[in-house]
Amino acid sequence: MNLIKSRWPFLVLAVAAIGYVAQFYRVEGLDKLRIKRKPGTLHADGESSSIVGATSSWFGEDPATGVSGSSLFDISTIASRERDEPTNSHSAKLLTKTVPSNPPPNLRPLRVGSFSLMTANNAVTLRDEKTFQVFVQICSRFDVLALQELSPRDAAALPAIVASIHDGGSSFDYLLGPAVGREGNIAQMAFLFNTNRLESDQDHLYCVDDPDNLLLRKPLVGWFRAKESPSHQAFTFTLVSVAVNPNSRFEEVRLIPELAKSILIDGRREDDIIFVGDFQSSERQLLDLRSLGWQTAISDLATTVRGDRMLDNMLIHSGVTREFNGRAGVIDFIREFNLTLQEAEALSSHLPIGAEFSPLEFVGQATH
Repeated sequence: MNLIKSRWPFLVLAVAAIGYVAQFYRVEGLDKLRIKRKPGTLHADGESSSIVGATSSWFGEDPATGVSGSSLFDISTIASRERDEPTNSHSAKLLTKTVPSNPPPNLRPLRVGSFSLMTANNAVTLRDEKTFQVFVQICSRFDVLALQELSPRDAAALPAIVASIHDGGSSFDYLLGPAVGREGNIAQMAFLFNTNRLESDQDHLYCVDDPDNLLLRKPLVGWFRAKESPSHQAFTFTLVSVAVNPNSRFEEVRLIPELAKSILIDGRREDDIIFVGDFQSSERQLLDLRSLGWQTAISDLATTVRGDRMLDNMLIHSGVTREFNGRAGVIDFIREFNLTLQEAEALSSHLPIGAEFSPLEFVGQATH
């Protein structure tokens, strides 16, 4: 008994040390153990301490499928989202992670992404061959990629971008929306998509009507269907590309539920509606939408090349779109392509974001 009493302080210290290592480090390997620091997290105010470790690239080999060139997003933050204590009155309605449908092993998940080409000081994007090739490689990693803040030069380059992806062995096409915005602040949006994996109804491409000018950029709406699944089981979805005005972000974000209702009755009556783009908001600033069933795919990750802010995200209605498999993240192209900060910001001040979805339609009762 005396021996136990004399050693209990050391036991407490040992338990505390183990808890610290478990919280901030992970142990890797079997024959040769390695301890590596876990990815960084955002501060409470939604800003990241550093881009290093705060983002996860979408490169390498997927351990689930063994497919090279398709490493997984960092999903370590998904579980932490469910543990977060909300800071508003909707805490009792905080959503839990949905259980996804599981496609057969030969069907790869669909990769849905977004990339805002907003640049620092409105620099010209795709200005040289290096920037162009980096952008082409980024686009080719997605099955459908929503693009925001396209300048006239960017829009004119889309055929060349598609042709370059074709040269790499993939088949892509694009859907270009009209110029949106107000005088002196005009841009376009577009969807780039892999025609081997997705088909789209080009006649269903449109911008949301905004007669009262409540939005700086009218969202671009496109419809897609998985091609590799049996037609009666294929996942179909409406993708809504948004670019929120930073000067009225709170007012515009509050309109998301109303936008979803109007899109739901646009004639196609597609119930899987995915909002993606630049929300000018951190995950916590989108928290009010959870009480209405909307969950954010990106959690605790910076989405700027400087690693200092979360601006971009994807909103998925958890009661309807059960095809989301829980994997989501960013592509840190500044590190992957060994760019300087100036070179990266010449392409965009944002990082591309994305999430994975089952190519098979989940069969269940909709709760939109």
